Amino acid sequence: MPAIDIALSGDEVQRKIPYVLIYETMSSCKWRTQTRKKKWIKMFTEHERRRSIILYRQASAWAVKGSVPKILGMTAETYDLWQKLGSFCSTL
Repeated sequence: MPAIDIALSGDEVQRKIPYVLIYETMSSCKWRTQTRKKKWIKMFTEHERRRSIILYRQASAWAVKGSVPKILGMTAETYDLWQKLGSFCSTL
């Protein structure tokens, strides 16, 4: 199991993790375009693409449920991927 590098409170998750943007974008018709697919392949490694699907599932659960964990631990790599995925979604 990877070491936890970052621990965020529920409030920090709300402020720092763009999970609603990721959920809404990946659930929308914008996600199914050829333009997005080309950018996705160019900007994300295969490993990041696989992990992004896992992050999407988590974002979906949080957005639908309307709440996030009281404390969330993750690796720095995972935190960076949340940020990269959020930035990518904001450009679509």
